[in-house]
Order: sequence, then C-alpha cells, then structure tokens
Amino acid sequence: MRVKIGNQWHDSNDEPICIQVSEGEQKQIASIDRSVAPNGIYAIFPDNWRRQAMLDWMQSGEDAGVPNE
Repeated sequence: MRVKIGNQWHDSNDEPICIQVSEGEQKQIASIDRSVAPNGIYAIFPDNWRRQAMLDWMQSGEDAGVPNE
C-alpha cells in the first residue's frame, strides 16, 4: 500500500501505514471499478479543491511507479 500525504508518498514496504476510513469510504473503496481506475486510486480532498487540481495531484509521481520524496 502506498499513501500520499501532501506531496510525499509513504510506502508500507518501508514504514508502517495505518488509515482510518468511515463506513461510507469503505463502501466507496469496495466499489472501485478497476476497468476505470486500474491503479485502484482512491482519494479524499478538501471541499474547495477543483477537479483538475485533484487529478493533477493524484497523478503526480505515479508515472515513475515509485514514491516521490
């Protein structure tokens, strides 16, 4: 599992990771359509973020396949 907090990736192969999700978030994660989101990315954003900013943030660092530091 990798978790991106701000602009830093954390990888469970290198450090322990714990997340707490609500019941609604559990259902959303369970319903991820891998044909649409093949990398299984699920993200939560502040209410004031714009869609393109969300997409840019999620994709940054993903093309290399390794965490950004």
